[in-house]
Amino acid sequence: MKASLIIVCAVVAIALIGGAAAAFVLTSGATVRPNAARITDDSVSCAPAVRTSNVSTPLTPSEAQPRPTEEPRVERTQPDAALLTRLDKELAALASRQIEVRDLTEGLAVDSGVIRVRKRRGPAEDQPVIDAARLKEIIAAQTEIQQAATKLHETLGQTTLPELSADLEQVQRLLMAIMGALSARVPDIGALTLAMQQGVSVNLGLMRKSLISAPKVDVPELPLPAEGQSGPMTVAADKSARAFGDRNATEVRVERGATLTLGKGTLTLSGDLSNAGTLESSGTTLLMNGGNQNITGAAAFHRARFSGGTKRLTAGSRLATTYNQNSDKNNPVLVIEAGCTLVVEKDSELNVSNAYGLRVEGTLIIEGGIVNCSYTHGHGVENMNATWVKGSQLIIRSGSFIASGDASFDGASVQLQGGEIRCRDDIWGSGDSLDISGGVMSNSSGGGQFYFTGQVRMSGGRLEINQYEGRGFVVGANCDFWCSAGEIVLGGQDISDAQSGIVLGKNVQLPKLTLNVNTKISTNTPEGTVLGANTISIAKGKKFSAQGRQVIATIETGENSGTFEP
Repeated sequence: MKASLIIVCAVVAIALIGGAAAAFVLTSGATVRPNAARITDDSVSCAPAVRTSNVSTPLTPSEAQPRPTEEPRVERTQPDAALLTRLDKELAALASRQIEVRDLTEGLAVDSGVIRVRKRRGPAEDQPVIDAARLKEIIAAQTEIQQAATKLHETLGQTTLPELSADLEQVQRLLMAIMGALSARVPDIGALTLAMQQGVSVNLGLMRKSLISAPKVDVPELPLPAEGQSGPMTVAADKSARAFGDRNATEVRVERGATLTLGKGTLTLSGDLSNAGTLESSGTTLLMNGGNQNITGAAAFHRARFSGGTKRLTAGSRLATTYNQNSDKNNPVLVIEAGCTLVVEKDSELNVSNAYGLRVEGTLIIEGGIVNCSYTHGHGVENMNATWVKGSQLIIRSGSFIASGDASFDGASVQLQGGEIRCRDDIWGSGDSLDISGGVMSNSSGGGQFYFTGQVRMSGGRLEINQYEGRGFVVGANCDFWCSAGEIVLGGQDISDAQSGIVLGKNVQLPKLTLNVNTKISTNTPEGTVLGANTISIAKGKKFSAQGRQVIATIETGENSGTFEP
């Protein structure tokens, strides 16, 4: 009879709190171990033994918990002594408060008669009503602990203590299970939560012990320069340093094997940034406001802003922004201010991954590197940031400008001398001026729109235009489009709609035009509009229909050519 009752109780406990009725010892190795509850010989409950008039004082947390197996700890760099002291104090306070809540829960269990100890068998008794006021007090106290644990978890995430941060995350999950059980207000609430309450306090104690006993490595806090002054931030080889908050620096240099950790705040830099070691700065805003400045090595900042002079991302270097939400019109992520030039040199890489994150007021030059960005619009879209400000410049001599979403270059002067501009979706504006003397510019076949605006001059290179039903090769009514050399290749999907295909707002002069799909001059093109081209080549099996519009060009013919319909 006793055994069957124990099994029933275990099943009830698991059903009520998702199988988390037992406390867990969560060590830095993220190992989860159940804390087996002790059952007295004369008990008919599966709950852990607690204090009643017939039962001796329960075991202390250290006695009740199985001693965890010592696990090898990974050598780590510790924060400064002041932070260690504060973390120790906060963990101690959390553990102490959790012990108080555990005792409250135990008292609730006792007073409610949830846990009974019988010397002899007898008829079942009705469960008494839970003390609602005391339960409310326990829930409020447990909520305070949960909030404090969350705040401490955020603090740990800004330090070099990843193991403790992971430990606390596990404790928070246990706290969530406790809150779920408390909120259920079932009659045997004390029995189901007492072991978990004890487990939280024990684990917080283990975390504190781990913090205190961890190897202490000297990690200096870089001092703030005196008020009104600025100095260098240098971390020597194989050393480590941390700097949180707003900082002014004449240079930042992290030597080989060194580590510099920057926290939340703005780093205002008047000189060069050189990283040959490890630079942890994803929560920092970088402001480079000196004259000519260089970035060498790899760096990732929450935001970045460049003003004055010429900034260079030197050969082989990497710069990224880590802000991952859409940038609204008042909050761009990476800004090149008016009067400033950012040069992306050979084999270097600039990554601005969030939508509308890039803003160019000055000049962006690509000399063999890669610029990766997301949605870029000159006029802004849906209250988002405008990427290209009137008077801005994009100059590509070699390398790549790659946009993963819709793009518009309105407001910018674009010079494509070599390399490529590839937009993985639609291009809604070619810019205030587009000058192509080499390289390739293309939109995506999945988007299908390539809209030319402003002045277009082409003396070399190639335009790869992909059309889609309802979208295609569009020359705006105010666009001045003139090409003397180079090639325009029309691909994508075959279209059949009379209004799709090539839409001309005015006369155009094209270089060699190669058509690899069925296309038309759209009926949205005004009658009398002239499409002029040096030559037109139509792929075999494809058809080009002028739909009554004028075409002045040499059209290639032969068995390997397609069909032209006036």
